Amino acid sequence: MAVLTKEYFEEALEAGFEKQAVLINNAFQAHSEHFDKQINGLDLKIGKVETSISGIEARVDRALHTEYVNLEVRVKRLEHHTGLKST
Repeated sequence: MAVLTKEYFEEALEAGFEKQAVLINNAFQAHSEHFDKQINGLDLKIGKVETSISGIEARVDRALHTEYVNLEVRVKRLEHHTGLKST
């Protein structure tokens, strides 16, 4: 029969703490791999969103430029018809 001494309990507690530390570490490692995969998936989705936004910006810029050019032509016609000149 084991002698119930302070050293015995300290050794038992230390062994228990070591076992818990290993279990906790294993759990963190498993979750870490899972979260890494999730983050990589999100990075890919963010890249696609950024690409889409860039395309939208380019289309809006072209549309605004076209509207500006059309407006400039109309203003020049109005100036010509009214006898005003732009500076």
